[in-house]
Amino acid sequence: MLAHASLRRGQRVLDLATGAGLFAVAAGRVVGSAPGGVLALDLSPGMVELARRNVKTSGLRNIEVRQADAESTDLPPASYDLIAASAALPYMHRPGAALARWRRWLRPNGRLVANSFKSPYDPECGLLYELAAAHGLGGVLADPLAAVGGDAEGVRRLLEAAGYKRVQVTEESMEVLAPAASAREYAEAMWASSLSSPHHCLEQLLAAAQPQPQPPQPPQPQQPQQPDGSSSSSGSSASTQVSFAAPSVASSAAGHGIGLSPAGQRDRGGAGAGGGGVSAAAMAAAAAASASAIASTGAGASRAGRLGGGRIQAKPLGGGAAALGPKLQPAGRPATQLGLESAAASAAAASAAAAAIDPVALQRLKDEFLLGAERSVKKRLRSGAVRTTVHVLWAVAYAS
Repeated sequence: MLAHASLRRGQRVLDLATGAGLFAVAAGRVVGSAPGGVLALDLSPGMVELARRNVKTSGLRNIEVRQADAESTDLPPASYDLIAASAALPYMHRPGAALARWRRWLRPNGRLVANSFKSPYDPECGLLYELAAAHGLGGVLADPLAAVGGDAEGVRRLLEAAGYKRVQVTEESMEVLAPAASAREYAEAMWASSLSSPHHCLEQLLAAAQPQPQPPQPPQPQQPQQPDGSSSSSGSSASTQVSFAAPSVASSAAGHGIGLSPAGQRDRGGAGAGGGGVSAAAMAAAAAASASAIASTGAGASRAGRLGGGRIQAKPLGGGAAALGPKLQPAGRPATQLGLESAAASAAAASAAAAAIDPVALQRLKDEFLLGAERSVKKRLRSGAVRTTVHVLWAVAYAS
């Protein structure tokens, strides 16, 4: 990332989805103090804490780390010479809108440097999404990389549609080694991570579909009797009504022990190292995205690793935007920012999406995927590691 950024002393830098803050520290050393400086943002409290520790260790005083959502936070316009977004775009619910927002923060002639993987990430990810489409599950198992273009030309079109000028997209290859005792173990790990991915939310959606136990109705309170045998309550035959709110989707997910955990050093969907649960708004976001994309799918994802001080995401991911399938919203983002009317509507939408998942089709998909992925992985498994060549798309685009 630092090589693509081409920073100079005195520049102002914004590092989105900073993760551990490694690029922020590297940039801080180059740009120096005022007017230079770095603002690093991340949605995850855990990553923010880690980044702050790394900044403190560096001894630099020109770096500020904040917890913030890159899709909704407000920053002064025309404030930055460079915006860096390493492996961040597939996590955006609306990548095009996010890019347009970021462009407003750039100074005239300011630059955005972003990277993402080319789709498919590897043969197994391609197989997963192809099979999902074939089994009618493309809406809940979809490709996050397609949301950001999928290839160099798609990324270029996305950036130009967001208003960027002089867009250049290049492709670089790198080799990833993933430890695995066997091809079957590797395939099963990919399947498990696909179910729990914040982009898919299959575990949460399936949990939401489970019948929820209702609290027992308490006995009707007895009215004191008057000497003549009548009730002391005013009114002739009205009885006290006791109502209970239905359990929320959030409590449903929590009751099943479902949450998000870090993947490598990058938290998945913003609720990683620092913890975080599943809100009703989160489930509605997943449900609404799922309902709008039953027929859409792609091929590709990414897995843990490092590249140029940025993060390479957990494997395999899917459904990066509203047009591509569900993606988990962090619990801290209010439902109003998602255009939702209420948490009750969120829960209802999530339950509807969950009910639309055919468990038989899901089991068939799993069986076919494990069989095909095991065969595919065997070709690249050597000495306890799976060797994969992945392709990284680097984009440099100007605000004007």
